[in-house]
Amino acid sequence: MRLYHHFSLHLNFKDDVNVDDLEKHFGIKAYKKTFLKDSKGKDKTAKLWYKSKDFTDINTDESMELFVKKIYNNFKDLKDILKDNNGLANFTIYFTETHERPIIALTPTTIELLYIFFTNN
Repeated sequence: MRLYHHFSLHLNFKDDVNVDDLEKHFGIKAYKKTFLKDSKGKDKTAKLWYKSKDFTDINTDESMELFVKKIYNNFKDLKDILKDNNGLANFTIYFTETHERPIIALTPTTIELLYIFFTNN
């Protein structure tokens, strides 16, 4: 049985941030970027979307740890950037195809990295 999934980190800013400059600051090419002026809908935000590769592992904890480790060093100051620019971050797991019931799990390493990531401790 296989479980097809990927992870994403969505950054949304109510302030008019330069998403190109933020992408350069983080040092990882964004999957998708939207400037505030190009945002659609009622709640307009500037956006950066980072996406992992697609995984087929049955153990989501191991693939999530790989993704978090990959982005961890690049986003060490994310909490401050979000605070300074009226921003929010969403970390998401997308199941694109399942052949059995998905299980979402976090390794101790992932929990520790996410805690440090969002608390600056």
